[in-house]
Amino acid sequence: MVVNLDSHLDADFCREMGEQLLTVDVPKSLLLKSNGSQGNVYRNNQRAMELHRLGLITARNGLNSGALRTAGRLVDLLCVVAYPKNLHRVDPPNMWPTCKPVIDGMTEAGLWIDDDSSHIRRTSFQQAPTPTGTQGLWSITFHIIPIQTEGERE
Repeated sequence: MVVNLDSHLDADFCREMGEQLLTVDVPKSLLLKSNGSQGNVYRNNQRAMELHRLGLITARNGLNSGALRTAGRLVDLLCVVAYPKNLHRVDPPNMWPTCKPVIDGMTEAGLWIDDDSSHIRRTSFQQAPTPTGTQGLWSITFHIIPIQTEGERE
């Protein structure tokens, strides 16, 4: 079966394929981006700590409720970013500074042992097809995609 990037826009299909999905809503007050003004270093550190906490709480809630399970040994991570309004030209990888602290929080929650390359093979980004529709609110859905290693293949 061929899976293209558009396959990741159907949550039910993703779950059927063994992916786990975790969505984190990020208000503008916590947003960190790679481009543009970097702002106050102290304030950005506070934002990063809040994003870490948001990732930790969201992942723990998912694990405790049974909606999530500890990821396997190796995964790919796809960050699907929904912007507040429909924009034709966006650059989703610029959301890395927002995503990284959230991923660190997921690590602390126990979704994976570490977020190094032996546990997360790659992190990629994609724009969601529909906006959040709420001014000042971004939504990031993390697709945790299990990867079979040579030893796991039949």
